[in-house]
Amino acid sequence: MSEPAKRPESPVPIISAPAKGITPVSLAVEAGKFWSERWQEVGPLGGGGQGDTFIVQSIASGGKQAVLKVLRSSKEKDSKARRRMSQEVNNLRILHNAGGKVPGVLESNIENFEALNLPLYLVMEYVAGPTLAETLKQRKSLPVEIGVGIALDLCRTVRIAVAERIAHRDVKPENIIVRSLEPPDVVMVDFGLSFNENDTADLTETEETLDNKFLSLPERRGPGEDKRDFRSDVTGICAILFYCLTGCSPRNLRDSQGRSPHRSPSYSLEGRIKNGRQLAALNLLLDRGLAYEIDSRFQTIDELTGRLGEVLAPDFRSPPEDFDKAIARHAAALRKNDRKTQLADCRTKAMILTQSINQCVSDIQNRARNHTAFAISWPSMVMGSNGKCVFGDEVAYFDIFIVFAVHGRQCSAHYTIASKGMECEIYREIRYQHPAGRVETIDAPLMVTRYSGEESPDAAAVVADIKPAVLRAIEVLSAKIQEVSE
Repeated sequence: MSEPAKRPESPVPIISAPAKGITPVSLAVEAGKFWSERWQEVGPLGGGGQGDTFIVQSIASGGKQAVLKVLRSSKEKDSKARRRMSQEVNNLRILHNAGGKVPGVLESNIENFEALNLPLYLVMEYVAGPTLAETLKQRKSLPVEIGVGIALDLCRTVRIAVAERIAHRDVKPENIIVRSLEPPDVVMVDFGLSFNENDTADLTETEETLDNKFLSLPERRGPGEDKRDFRSDVTGICAILFYCLTGCSPRNLRDSQGRSPHRSPSYSLEGRIKNGRQLAALNLLLDRGLAYEIDSRFQTIDELTGRLGEVLAPDFRSPPEDFDKAIARHAAALRKNDRKTQLADCRTKAMILTQSINQCVSDIQNRARNHTAFAISWPSMVMGSNGKCVFGDEVAYFDIFIVFAVHGRQCSAHYTIASKGMECEIYREIRYQHPAGRVETIDAPLMVTRYSGEESPDAAAVVADIKPAVLRAIEVLSAKIQEVSE
């Protein structure tokens, strides 16, 4: 919906040459009886996944320009696409009447969306000005005051949308018209994917992905995700702010090293923002605004506008972050992204097993006290050293030793805790130590339990395995001694 390269000076004949991707069939032939008596086509404006848009001008009011939207020919009989266009018109009307900065609806026939043989159309206000994408192609980036001002202007419309239970779901530079940069004045357009909680129609399928090349959000991908969460539009505004300051699309909320877009060396705000306090404030704002987990981002428009206002305050002093919260935030980021930190955290949680193992071995020792033929012990839990084992990254290991003292023979139940990604597994194997010192694995490794490395291991599962493992070790020792005796 951006301004054409050359604005018409006066009414012109209908243009028949289509824009790229737009059906060559004349609109006047397809749906002329519905709008051509009042509107004359000036030229193509653009196209999306659902429909095509055109500049038209009023025949009755001396060339007043407007935007005509029609469904693509392939979507004309698609009941879902028709219902979405109906919802788009209704949402535009609600937001415009409530004071949102969106195009006003001039006329439409969406009340006939259920009549599949009837082409749908929408005529709305023409908003003069380039898109934000076109603006950044020329300017490369915008000053902090303008970028924050655009974000605040978007917040005003999104606040109204949230109050009306409407989610845009496609916030991107191509869908923002810039009427003015100083002062910032922007209009949100293209509500073709919008959702209205008050509309009972369920148009979003379980497997559907509401992704775009500007910003990919985890909650809008894959089955089971809430693709109607209003907080996603708040995140979209944070992404627009990043785009205004850098001229770069954030695309993904974290890269292969777990860094947010603004923390990547290629797109860092360092060097772009000269005011040190503003730089620190913006980095903190985007740390939260572009966090991967939606519960870690800004939860409301008011939260975001408050932080944006702080960035613009001339006497702004970045308030010291709560010490405990700051430590928790940095630790959580490292646990998610740094492998050594992940393994250290896994080892800390593995130590929780120590008390339960002590109690279990003590109980076994008490039961075996009258049987002097063998002794049972376990020295301690041994932490891994960032090395590999056959099961993955070694977290820790421990042995429960069974010794036949009179024969000098020893067997052990050897337990290994290993990590694969964010998952940990505990394996047990029975080992026999020959008199010459060679260690022989008797039984193939058995997985005792599996658990998330972010949680504590299941001590009950390990304890339940120890007694059978000790008995198995005793059986092995007995058999080995009998072999020698024979």
